Amino acid sequence: MTTKTTKTVLFAALLSAIIIPASVMALDQKPLTPEAEISMIQAHVDELYSATTQLADKQTELDNLNKSETASVQEINTTKEQIAELEKIIDNKTTILVGIQEDLYERHTIEPALKAQLDEAEERAKILRTELDIPFVAIGTSSAEKALNLRIDVNALTTEKDEDYYTALLEKEFGDLPMLISFVEMGTEDSCTSYSGQNCDPIVGGIQMEAVGHGYCTIGIPVTRDSVEGYITSGHCVTLGSGTTDDVYQHTETAGTKVGDATVRIYDADCDCAFIDHSGSEDTQEKIWYSSNYYISVTSYVDRVADGTLVIMTGATSGPKSAVIDDGTDTWYFNSITWDVASTTTDVTSRGDSGAPWTSLAKSTFYGMHKGSDGSASYFIPWENIADATNGLDL
Repeated sequence: MTTKTTKTVLFAALLSAIIIPASVMALDQKPLTPEAEISMIQAHVDELYSATTQLADKQTELDNLNKSETASVQEINTTKEQIAELEKIIDNKTTILVGIQEDLYERHTIEPALKAQLDEAEERAKILRTELDIPFVAIGTSSAEKALNLRIDVNALTTEKDEDYYTALLEKEFGDLPMLISFVEMGTEDSCTSYSGQNCDPIVGGIQMEAVGHGYCTIGIPVTRDSVEGYITSGHCVTLGSGTTDDVYQHTETAGTKVGDATVRIYDADCDCAFIDHSGSEDTQEKIWYSSNYYISVTSYVDRVADGTLVIMTGATSGPKSAVIDDGTDTWYFNSITWDVASTTTDVTSRGDSGAPWTSLAKSTFYGMHKGSDGSASYFIPWENIADATNGLDL
């Protein structure tokens, strides 16, 4: 038994060659911790994103030079050389990330017989949560560790029922089944009360918003609902009402401009989600923030993301944060509700990211909308739950 008490769209469409990075596969190296692995992945993603935005700027520069009557041949050739170098960087980083993704899928695949045992154990743990009043924060399966993943609220521990008590109880209950027992802070929804941002036009997914009477959150993505233009975010970020009570602003209520009215709010076991009718003068585009004046169109969605998938969250506070899906069907307990969520191997999010889009690294495929975190993992509502609960959404 393993016990721990500390706590998708591939780039294959871009390149067919699969290269497993030495940093991931070297046999003489100790396996990276989840935090170190995400840090390594994030570094590659940052370099890819930087080169991609620079390339867009250089291509615009080249177009302008070709149209100019005063541009020299040397200027044009220099810009072409710079474009070629950036394309090499992009190809290299893309290849590395393809290799990492293939390796992650292999490492996160659980043998069917063990998966059946873990699924049964999950259901048993949910029963024990009520019968024995165990203060679970979350119950799921870690595909990374191939183990039952049980997270307990550290603030609920007592002298009589401490870490040793719960560890012994769960080890007795689940025998030799691989298991992770973590003691973590009770989860929080990642809205916040302080942020310095700016207004955006067009409105896209990943930018900051604030509803009357709430902390700052993130717009998930512009959508239409029953042919009405608007955008989605977390339900805990808005209020339904009349007059000004349902007003939503970007980037802040006091320093921004009104961009819509909350017309749908769901906060129950089905979904933590909301739809905001667009009423501002800004354009809305079904895209995700990439950098200033550069956005990526969302062209597809996945109902439920697979374990081991490389994903990225684009939050108003955190910006782009890479992660790996540890459990696409996790169970998270928060605010007396049992949430059906996808979880990551590490906690990469911050306050103010609530509602943020979780997508493929290329940002072209939508997976879900950020809800919260507990120090051990970040959690988001899958797209299938959002679509089912809100009725009539169209990307």
